[in-house]
Amino acid sequence: MQYREATALQQRGEPAGVDRKWVNQNVGRTPLQLHESEPRKIRSFAVEFGVDGVHRGRHCVANDVGQGGIIVNEVLGEFQTLINPGTGIPPFIALLTGITDAMVGPAPKLAEVLPAFWEWTGDAVLVAHNAPFDIGFLRAANLKLGTEWHFPRVLDTVTLAKAALLRDEVPNRKLGTLAAYFHSPEQPVHRALADARATVHVMHCLFERLGSMGITTIDETLALGTVIKPAQRKKRHLAENLPEAPGLYVFRDDRQRALYIGKSRNIRKRAMSYFTRSETRDRMSRMIDLATSIVAIPCFTELEASVRELRLIRETKPPFNHASKRTERTIWIRLTREPYPRLSAVREVRQDLGTLHIGPVKSMEHASLVIDAVTTALGLRTCTPKLSTKKPTSACALADMGRCSAPCELRISVEDYATLTTRLTAAAHGDSLIEDNLRERIHELASAERYEEAAIIRDRLSGWLACISQSQRLSAFTRISEIVACAQHESGWDVHVIRNGALAAAGTCQNESQIAELTASLLATAQEFPTPEFPAPALSVAEARLILSWLTRDGVHIVKTAEPWLSPFPSQQSLVAEREALDTARNTAAQVVPVKRFAAFTPPR
Repeated sequence: MQYREATALQQRGEPAGVDRKWVNQNVGRTPLQLHESEPRKIRSFAVEFGVDGVHRGRHCVANDVGQGGIIVNEVLGEFQTLINPGTGIPPFIALLTGITDAMVGPAPKLAEVLPAFWEWTGDAVLVAHNAPFDIGFLRAANLKLGTEWHFPRVLDTVTLAKAALLRDEVPNRKLGTLAAYFHSPEQPVHRALADARATVHVMHCLFERLGSMGITTIDETLALGTVIKPAQRKKRHLAENLPEAPGLYVFRDDRQRALYIGKSRNIRKRAMSYFTRSETRDRMSRMIDLATSIVAIPCFTELEASVRELRLIRETKPPFNHASKRTERTIWIRLTREPYPRLSAVREVRQDLGTLHIGPVKSMEHASLVIDAVTTALGLRTCTPKLSTKKPTSACALADMGRCSAPCELRISVEDYATLTTRLTAAAHGDSLIEDNLRERIHELASAERYEEAAIIRDRLSGWLACISQSQRLSAFTRISEIVACAQHESGWDVHVIRNGALAAAGTCQNESQIAELTASLLATAQEFPTPEFPAPALSVAEARLILSWLTRDGVHIVKTAEPWLSPFPSQQSLVAEREALDTARNTAAQVVPVKRFAAFTPPR
């Protein structure tokens, strides 16, 4: 575990036997010169770690730097050992690496190897491919052993590859891809010593590229990916006069168009961070290049800032906000208005139709699952043609299979069919007949060992439970014409007025005794909204969900409500319990059949 220090280059000349092969490979290019203010020796270590505590090998390459600063490649030694993790090697890892329990059994423990490794590396610059992954294992190992973290300087060859290689040169930045591209004599094979040697070769080839780009020092190399662009630094003044208060900040271009909208508890501090090395997103760099001003919009509360951000993004659709590119795509499940109604997925709620609306759901896939669940349980038709109440038409395969009430053939009267839709309405408002029917169907199929069909019905039940629990919770909230709620924070109280699921007013006060006065003032100036199309909220489903999430937090108190608010519905607790039971069954049978998962809201305490 010890190594011999290589003799440094003299200030004039080189020691005999130094390998100049790498230097001579690219005549006419400027190779990377790893020097700082004074010439000194740099030792780089390409490091690879295994998984599950198996630290498999390290490769040390000495890079002697003299007055000229030219890298010479001289191998000082190699550090390689297996580590006994104290647990069995997973089969996948054993298949991938070839390391078995028998191999790590006689190996030393982590507590013996790690101190020797740190002694061996000294103050060297560590080099790794995808370094955050490897360094994370090192930090975790130090934390586990209770030893001091050495804070080594780390060079990531992934970052070097992004800076030095064009996109059309390599399809990706994987170590195997780069090793093949640079014709490494040793290819990575998921064993650390071989991977480390390949990393060293890739590193030196990338150094050649970076040298020709004017990156010639170790500090410049370490700063790759985090260095501040001059254009980015020059626009720092845009944020200097912003207030240190909660609210929104809007980056605008020369035409005063919104480029990016964000929120923060401290507008100035957050805006200034876009001009520091902590901001590494390419998308934000492009945005700053176009920005000519930053507009601050102070807000009283954090909830107000979140709501106003949501509204502004929907209104202006800034090009650098991801949320503006995926506008609200809520889908409702509506019962059509005809003698023999069916369920249809629609984009909006229309109260004038006077029919049942369930939802919302976020995808057509989920909507189809809910429709299939209702059809399976109640026998509603799924065909789209308008049916006559007097003239029969040909039936589909579902009718022949007994899965549809077949109103097309007039097998069921309009009155009897109306009882099915009545049952659906009851189920949407708390009745459990659909869940009971589907649960019974699952048990019948499972008893007949028709497990694949049972899994399909199980997925439909899960989709129905997720949809109806969300629908019940959201509709109960949005139907209340006015709610006043407050919450305490470190400097006072936040008070909000909510009308039909939309934020109408917000304010703060310092003492609890001032809440009543503030409430009266907010009610007098609160925003009015048009009567919503129930069960849709006044403005948007996203805003209603945001406000509902705040209302159900610990420490939020209801000051006043226009109508009683019952959430969840009496049936929702049973729905949640049923979903948990389904998840348990799903996890035990996941290896048999694939399952669709749909998330539901957690009911408030």
